[in-house]
Amino acid sequence: MTPNILTPTLIFPVGLTRATFSGSDRNRHRLGGPLELDIEHWPRRGHSPHRIATLDPMDPAFGLGTRYHSPIPLIYGLQISGCRLRYQLNGHRKVKIQECQGQPAKNWPYAGYPEMLPTVPLHFQAPEPIDWKALEEDEDFHGLTNQDSRPKANEVLLVVPPNDTYGVSLWGLSGDRERVQIVFRINLDSFSVEAWNEAN
Repeated sequence: MTPNILTPTLIFPVGLTRATFSGSDRNRHRLGGPLELDIEHWPRRGHSPHRIATLDPMDPAFGLGTRYHSPIPLIYGLQISGCRLRYQLNGHRKVKIQECQGQPAKNWPYAGYPEMLPTVPLHFQAPEPIDWKALEEDEDFHGLTNQDSRPKANEVLLVVPPNDTYGVSLWGLSGDRERVQIVFRINLDSFSVEAWNEAN
């Protein structure tokens, strides 16, 4: 049984690595920060997306072996109810939206929702193994993702749960209490990203 995910966590085909919030602005990875992206085909019906995180694929601790050398911006439509995104990366500043599901809602987001998530430096710890077979036998994926979103050999997942250290509530009191988390599926061959949210 893998313990609950309480901080941003990378899930690889053979293990996972959890983030801590130690470090400085010089950290390779960060949560939040200004959008600073050229985004094609973002739907007019919704607010601008938020930059949820930025990953450095060249971090030797990852061992990704990808030819993509630019920082990976991970964006999500936090102010779109039921948002599910698919987009293509073209360098570290260009994003082409391929699909955006979800709609604005009358009671979402909560009043005073931030236009930008505060910047929080991330440092990923040593990898931990995942016993996928045990999880399958127990039919219990609690602590990973509800949809058994196992990464393929050329993929990595980033799971971003609510956490008070961010300095902002992602989902409001009820959503944070239900442990709604954002899941990113990053394809390291095509440099495409899928993103959705789910309660855990």
